[in-house]
Amino acid sequence: PLVRQERNHQRLTPIGTLKATWLSPDTCACMTDAPAPDAILLATLEGFRDFHPALAAANLATHARFAHSRILTGEIRLPQLAQFSRNPHEFRSADIARLFDKQGPGQQDLLVDLAREISRMVQGCGVPGCRHIVLPACLSLGLVGPRLSELERRTGCTIKEVATMPPSLIGMRMQEALKRRFMALGGTFLTSERVLGARYDGDKVIGVHSQHGEDQLFEADHFVLASGSFFSRGLESRLGGIREPIFDADVLSLAERDAWAGRRLFDHHPFMGFGVKTDERLRVLRGGRPLTNLYGAGSVLAHYDPIKEGSGSGVAVATGWQAAGHILAEG
Repeated sequence: PLVRQERNHQRLTPIGTLKATWLSPDTCACMTDAPAPDAILLATLEGFRDFHPALAAANLATHARFAHSRILTGEIRLPQLAQFSRNPHEFRSADIARLFDKQGPGQQDLLVDLAREISRMVQGCGVPGCRHIVLPACLSLGLVGPRLSELERRTGCTIKEVATMPPSLIGMRMQEALKRRFMALGGTFLTSERVLGARYDGDKVIGVHSQHGEDQLFEADHFVLASGSFFSRGLESRLGGIREPIFDADVLSLAERDAWAGRRLFDHHPFMGFGVKTDERLRVLRGGRPLTNLYGAGSVLAHYDPIKEGSGSGVAVATGWQAAGHILAEG
Protein backbone atom coordinates (compact mmCIF):
# COMPACT_ATOMS: atom_id res chain seq x y z
CA PRO A 1 0.00 0.00 0.00
CA LEU A 2 1.33 3.40 -1.07
CA VAL A 3 0.40 6.97 -0.31
CA ARG A 4 0.61 9.87 -2.76
CA GLN A 5 -0.75 13.33 -3.45
CA GLU A 6 -1.02 15.40 -6.61
CA ARG A 7 2.50 16.67 -5.94
CA ASN A 8 5.56 15.43 -4.07
CA HIS A 9 5.40 15.01 -0.31
CA GLN A 10 8.33 14.95 2.12
CA ARG A 11 9.54 11.67 3.61
CA LEU A 12 11.64 11.53 6.76
CA THR A 13 15.13 10.07 6.23
CA PRO A 14 17.16 8.18 8.86
CA ILE A 15 19.38 11.22 9.48
CA GLY A 16 16.44 13.56 10.04
CA THR A 17 16.25 15.32 6.69
CA LEU A 18 13.16 15.50 4.49
CA LYS A 19 13.33 14.00 1.01
CA ALA A 20 10.87 14.87 -1.74
CA THR A 21 9.06 11.83 -3.10
CA TRP A 22 5.85 11.05 -4.94
CA LEU A 23 5.09 7.52 -3.70
CA SER A 24 5.74 6.23 -0.17
CA PRO A 25 4.61 3.12 1.70
CA ASP A 26 1.69 4.18 3.90
CA THR A 27 3.63 3.05 6.98
CA CYS A 28 6.40 5.65 6.43
CA ALA A 29 6.83 8.88 8.38
CA CYS A 30 5.90 11.57 5.86
CA MET A 31 5.06 15.26 5.82
CA THR A 32 2.07 16.05 3.62
CA ASP A 33 0.06 19.28 3.43
CA ALA A 34 -1.17 18.74 7.01
CA PRO A 35 0.58 20.83 9.69
CA ALA A 36 3.37 19.24 11.70
CA PRO A 37 2.30 17.71 15.05
CA ASP A 38 2.91 19.68 18.25
CA ALA A 39 5.21 16.91 19.48
CA ILE A 40 6.93 13.98 17.81
CA LEU A 41 8.99 11.28 19.48
CA LEU A 42 11.80 9.53 17.56
CA ALA A 43 12.56 6.23 19.25
CA THR A 44 14.89 3.30 18.73
CA LEU A 45 15.48 -0.08 20.30
CA GLU A 46 18.27 -0.40 22.82
CA GLY A 47 21.36 -1.81 21.10
CA PHE A 48 20.10 -1.10 17.58
CA ARG A 49 22.88 0.64 15.66
CA ASP A 50 21.25 1.61 12.35
CA PHE A 51 19.08 4.51 13.58
CA HIS A 52 20.21 7.32 15.87
CA PRO A 53 17.26 9.41 17.13
CA ALA A 54 19.42 12.20 18.57
CA LEU A 55 21.06 12.86 15.19
CA ALA A 56 17.70 12.71 13.38
CA ALA A 57 16.05 15.01 15.94
CA ALA A 58 18.85 17.59 15.71
CA ASN A 59 18.54 17.79 11.92
CA LEU A 60 14.75 17.75 11.92
CA ALA A 61 14.63 20.63 14.41
CA THR A 62 16.33 22.90 11.86
CA HIS A 63 13.53 22.41 9.33
CA ALA A 64 10.99 25.21 9.04
CA ARG A 65 8.07 22.78 9.00
CA PHE A 66 8.92 21.76 12.58
CA ALA A 67 9.57 25.23 13.96
CA HIS A 68 6.66 24.89 16.41
CA SER A 69 7.07 21.20 17.20
CA ARG A 70 8.78 19.59 20.16
CA ILE A 71 11.04 16.83 18.87
CA LEU A 72 11.81 14.21 21.50
CA THR A 73 13.91 11.06 21.52
CA GLY A 74 13.58 7.78 23.36
CA GLU A 75 14.92 4.27 23.67
CA ILE A 76 12.97 1.04 24.08
CA ARG A 77 14.38 -1.95 25.92
CA LEU A 78 13.27 -5.44 24.90
CA PRO A 79 15.09 -8.20 26.86
CA GLN A 80 14.19 -10.71 24.12
CA LEU A 81 16.76 -9.10 21.83
CA ALA A 82 19.57 -10.30 24.08
CA GLN A 83 19.38 -13.70 22.40
CA PHE A 84 21.15 -12.36 19.29
CA SER A 85 24.57 -11.81 20.78
CA ARG A 86 26.49 -11.10 23.94
CA ASN A 87 27.42 -7.78 22.35
CA PRO A 88 24.36 -5.54 22.79
CA HIS A 89 25.32 -3.37 19.81
CA GLU A 90 25.10 -5.97 17.04
CA PHE A 91 21.34 -5.88 16.38
CA ARG A 92 20.45 -5.32 12.74
CA SER A 93 17.03 -4.53 11.34
CA ALA A 94 16.63 -7.87 9.56
CA ASP A 95 17.51 -9.79 12.74
CA ILE A 96 14.89 -7.95 14.78
CA ALA A 97 12.30 -8.34 12.02
CA ARG A 98 12.85 -12.11 11.89
CA LEU A 99 12.30 -12.32 15.64
CA PHE A 100 8.95 -10.52 15.31
CA ASP A 101 7.99 -12.59 12.25
CA LYS A 102 8.55 -15.83 14.19
CA GLN A 103 5.71 -14.91 16.52
CA GLY A 104 2.80 -17.20 15.73
CA PRO A 105 -0.91 -16.29 16.01
CA GLY A 106 -0.95 -17.33 19.65
CA GLN A 107 2.44 -15.77 20.44
CA GLN A 108 1.99 -12.03 20.78
CA ASP A 109 4.26 -11.60 23.78
CA LEU A 110 6.93 -9.64 21.89
CA LEU A 111 4.44 -7.22 20.33
CA VAL A 112 2.65 -6.84 23.68
CA ASP A 113 5.96 -6.08 25.37
CA LEU A 114 6.84 -3.54 22.70
CA ALA A 115 3.47 -1.81 23.09
CA ARG A 116 3.92 -1.67 26.85
CA GLU A 117 7.42 -0.19 26.52
CA ILE A 118 6.20 2.41 24.01
CA SER A 119 3.43 3.46 26.43
CA ARG A 120 5.94 3.71 29.25
CA MET A 121 8.30 5.77 27.09
CA VAL A 122 5.50 8.17 26.12
CA GLN A 123 4.41 8.60 29.72
CA GLY A 124 8.00 9.33 30.77
CA CYS A 125 8.75 11.86 28.03
CA GLY A 126 7.10 14.67 30.01
CA VAL A 127 4.86 15.87 27.16
CA PRO A 128 1.25 14.75 27.73
CA GLY A 129 0.15 15.49 24.17
CA CYS A 130 2.89 13.44 22.51
CA ARG A 131 1.09 10.82 20.44
CA HIS A 132 3.19 10.73 17.27
CA ILE A 133 5.89 8.05 17.39
CA VAL A 134 8.53 7.24 14.76
CA LEU A 135 10.30 3.87 14.98
CA PRO A 136 13.05 2.43 12.78
CA ALA A 137 11.81 0.00 10.13
CA CYS A 138 12.67 -3.26 11.85
CA LEU A 139 9.38 -4.91 12.84
CA SER A 140 8.78 -7.18 9.84
CA LEU A 141 10.43 -8.41 6.68
CA GLY A 142 6.99 -8.41 5.02
CA LEU A 143 3.90 -6.25 5.27
CA VAL A 144 4.29 -4.33 8.51
CA GLY A 145 0.98 -2.40 8.37
CA PRO A 146 -1.06 -4.84 10.50
CA ARG A 147 1.69 -4.93 13.12
CA LEU A 148 1.86 -1.14 13.37
CA SER A 149 -1.95 -0.98 13.54
CA GLU A 150 -1.91 -3.38 16.48
CA LEU A 151 0.69 -1.24 18.23
CA GLU A 152 -1.44 1.86 17.62
CA ARG A 153 -4.49 0.10 19.06
CA ARG A 154 -2.59 -0.91 22.19
CA THR A 155 -0.82 2.41 22.76
CA GLY A 156 -3.30 5.02 21.49
CA CYS A 157 -0.46 6.58 19.45
CA THR A 158 0.10 7.17 15.77
CA ILE A 159 3.12 5.06 14.89
CA LYS A 160 5.12 5.37 11.67
CA GLU A 161 8.46 3.96 10.57
CA VAL A 162 11.57 5.45 9.07
CA ALA A 163 14.05 3.67 6.82
CA THR A 164 17.29 2.74 8.55
CA MET A 165 20.74 3.07 7.08
CA PRO A 166 21.24 0.39 4.37
CA PRO A 167 20.22 -2.34 4.15
CA SER A 168 16.77 -0.89 4.78
CA LEU A 169 13.79 -3.18 5.25
CA ILE A 170 11.54 -0.72 3.39
CA GLY A 171 13.67 -1.11 0.27
CA MET A 172 13.94 -4.88 0.76
CA ARG A 173 10.16 -5.17 1.03
CA MET A 174 9.69 -3.14 -2.15
CA GLN A 175 12.24 -5.26 -4.01
CA GLU A 176 10.53 -8.46 -2.85
CA ALA A 177 7.08 -7.15 -3.87
CA LEU A 178 8.32 -6.23 -7.35
CA LYS A 179 10.02 -9.62 -7.67
CA ARG A 180 6.83 -11.47 -6.70
CA ARG A 181 4.83 -9.43 -9.20
CA PHE A 182 7.35 -10.06 -11.96
CA MET A 183 7.26 -13.81 -11.35
CA ALA A 184 3.45 -13.84 -11.11
CA LEU A 185 3.37 -12.32 -14.62
CA GLY A 186 5.50 -15.20 -15.91
CA GLY A 187 9.00 -13.80 -15.45
CA THR A 188 11.99 -15.92 -14.45
CA PHE A 189 14.24 -14.38 -11.82
CA LEU A 190 17.77 -15.82 -11.58
CA THR A 191 19.70 -14.64 -8.53
CA SER A 192 22.93 -16.60 -8.88
CA GLU A 193 23.76 -15.90 -12.52
CA ARG A 194 26.28 -13.33 -13.71
CA VAL A 195 26.07 -12.40 -17.38
CA LEU A 196 29.50 -12.35 -18.99
CA GLY A 197 28.92 -11.89 -22.71
CA ALA A 198 26.55 -11.97 -25.66
CA ARG A 199 26.06 -13.49 -29.09
CA TYR A 200 25.03 -11.37 -32.10
CA ASP A 201 23.52 -11.58 -35.55
CA GLY A 202 24.79 -8.37 -37.12
CA ASP A 203 23.41 -5.51 -35.00
CA LYS A 204 20.95 -7.74 -33.16
CA VAL A 205 21.59 -9.47 -29.84
CA ILE A 206 20.63 -13.16 -30.08
CA GLY A 207 21.29 -14.05 -26.46
CA VAL A 208 23.51 -13.63 -23.43
CA HIS A 209 25.55 -16.22 -21.58
CA SER A 210 26.67 -16.49 -17.96
CA GLN A 211 29.62 -17.96 -16.10
CA HIS A 212 28.30 -21.44 -16.92
CA GLY A 213 29.50 -21.10 -20.49
CA GLU A 214 28.55 -19.94 -23.95
CA ASP A 215 26.72 -23.18 -24.71
CA GLN A 216 23.94 -22.10 -22.30
CA LEU A 217 22.41 -19.09 -24.01
CA PHE A 218 19.60 -16.96 -22.60
CA GLU A 219 17.65 -15.91 -25.69
CA ALA A 220 15.02 -13.16 -26.04
CA ASP A 221 13.49 -10.81 -28.57
CA HIS A 222 14.60 -7.74 -26.56
CA PHE A 223 17.18 -7.03 -23.85
CA VAL A 224 17.61 -4.22 -21.32
CA LEU A 225 21.06 -3.37 -20.01
CA ALA A 226 20.45 -2.17 -16.43
CA SER A 227 23.65 -3.45 -14.87
CA GLY A 228 24.43 -0.31 -12.84
CA SER A 229 27.60 1.69 -12.62
CA PHE A 230 31.04 0.98 -11.15
CA PHE A 231 29.95 -0.44 -7.79
CA SER A 232 27.88 -3.22 -9.36
CA ARG A 233 30.43 -3.74 -12.14
CA GLY A 234 28.12 -2.58 -14.87
CA LEU A 235 31.07 -0.36 -15.77
CA GLU A 236 34.71 -1.28 -15.27
CA SER A 237 37.43 1.28 -14.64
CA ARG A 238 40.87 0.29 -15.89
CA LEU A 239 44.13 2.07 -16.56
CA GLY A 240 43.25 2.19 -20.23
CA GLY A 241 39.82 3.71 -19.69
CA ILE A 242 36.21 2.85 -18.90
CA ARG A 243 34.67 -0.34 -20.29
CA GLU A 244 31.21 -1.90 -20.42
CA PRO A 245 32.06 -5.59 -19.93
CA ILE A 246 29.08 -7.53 -21.37
CA PHE A 247 28.43 -6.01 -24.82
CA ASP A 248 31.59 -3.90 -25.17
CA ALA A 249 29.24 -0.97 -25.74
CA ASP A 250 30.44 2.52 -26.62
CA VAL A 251 31.24 4.44 -23.44
CA LEU A 252 31.47 8.16 -22.78
CA SER A 253 34.75 8.88 -20.98
CA LEU A 254 37.76 11.20 -20.96
CA ALA A 255 41.08 10.11 -22.39
CA GLU A 256 43.11 11.98 -19.74
CA ARG A 257 42.73 10.05 -16.50
CA ASP A 258 43.75 13.03 -14.33
CA ALA A 259 40.63 14.81 -15.59
CA TRP A 260 38.25 12.12 -14.28
CA ALA A 261 37.94 13.59 -10.78
CA GLY A 262 37.86 17.01 -9.18
CA ARG A 263 40.61 18.04 -6.78
CA ARG A 264 38.36 18.13 -3.71
CA LEU A 265 35.91 15.57 -2.37
CA PHE A 266 32.82 17.73 -2.88
CA ASP A 267 33.89 19.08 -6.28
CA HIS A 268 32.19 18.03 -9.49
CA HIS A 269 33.69 14.70 -10.61
CA PRO A 270 33.42 14.12 -14.37
CA PHE A 271 33.62 10.32 -13.97
CA MET A 272 30.12 10.40 -12.45
CA GLY A 273 28.81 11.27 -15.91
CA PHE A 274 30.64 8.43 -17.65
CA GLY A 275 28.57 5.59 -19.03
CA VAL A 276 27.10 3.80 -22.00
CA LYS A 277 26.07 5.79 -25.07
CA THR A 278 22.64 5.29 -26.65
CA ASP A 279 20.59 6.71 -29.47
CA GLU A 280 17.43 8.77 -28.94
CA ARG A 281 15.41 5.57 -28.33
CA LEU A 282 17.85 4.40 -25.60
CA ARG A 283 19.24 1.68 -27.87
CA VAL A 284 22.81 0.92 -26.82
CA LEU A 285 25.55 1.93 -29.27
CA ARG A 286 28.33 -0.47 -30.26
CA GLY A 287 30.91 0.68 -32.76
CA GLY A 288 28.85 3.81 -33.34
CA ARG A 289 25.75 1.84 -34.39
CA PRO A 290 22.72 0.97 -32.24
CA LEU A 291 22.14 -2.64 -31.31
CA THR A 292 18.57 -2.91 -32.55
CA ASN A 293 17.10 -4.86 -29.61
CA LEU A 294 19.28 -3.77 -26.68
CA TYR A 295 18.14 -0.85 -24.53
CA GLY A 296 19.97 0.90 -21.70
CA ALA A 297 18.44 2.04 -18.41
CA GLY A 298 19.60 3.41 -15.08
CA SER A 299 23.05 4.26 -13.82
CA VAL A 300 24.91 2.44 -16.59
CA LEU A 301 23.93 5.35 -18.86
CA ALA A 302 26.09 8.39 -19.60
CA HIS A 303 25.33 12.13 -19.50
CA TYR A 304 24.01 12.65 -15.98
CA ASP A 305 25.46 12.97 -12.48
CA PRO A 306 23.29 11.13 -9.92
CA ILE A 307 25.21 12.54 -6.94
CA LYS A 308 25.29 16.22 -7.93
CA GLU A 309 21.74 16.15 -9.31
CA GLY A 310 20.25 13.76 -6.76
CA SER A 311 18.59 12.13 -9.75
CA GLY A 312 19.74 8.51 -9.60
CA SER A 313 16.42 6.86 -8.73
CA GLY A 314 14.49 9.21 -11.01
CA VAL A 315 16.67 8.45 -14.01
CA ALA A 316 16.46 4.71 -13.27
CA VAL A 317 12.65 4.78 -13.19
CA ALA A 318 12.26 7.15 -16.15
CA THR A 319 14.66 5.31 -18.46
CA GLY A 320 13.34 1.89 -17.45
CA TRP A 321 9.82 3.07 -18.25
CA GLN A 322 10.97 4.60 -21.53
CA ALA A 323 12.83 1.46 -22.59
CA ALA A 324 9.76 -0.66 -21.84
CA GLY A 325 7.64 1.69 -23.94
CA HIS A 326 9.99 1.35 -26.91
CA ILE A 327 9.96 -2.45 -26.58
CA LEU A 328 6.15 -2.56 -26.45
CA ALA A 329 5.99 -0.30 -29.50
CA GLU A 330 8.10 -2.85 -31.39
CA GLY A 331 5.33 -5.40 -30.84
